[in-house]
Amino acid sequence: HYGYWLYAAAVLARHDREWGRQSRGFFTALARDIANPSPADTHFPVHRYFDFYAGHSWAAGLMQFTSGRNQESISEAVNAG
Repeated sequence: HYGYWLYAAAVLARHDREWGRQSRGFFTALARDIANPSPADTHFPVHRYFDFYAGHSWAAGLMQFTSGRNQESISEAVNAG
């Protein structure tokens, strides 16, 4: 659900530019952590939560839920990178 944090930060930064400048590094790192597209990035894995075999993200990451694996809903996937 990190996408909700990223969206909220973007809205807040739009209304408070100084806060946005001060917080940009943290939220950029959060975005890279959940949806890093660059294999050249040495700090975060590429597409951390995306399952290329299944073609979508899992709600629990790549871990099992006790009731089985949970596919990420469209709204969650869009808001999570």
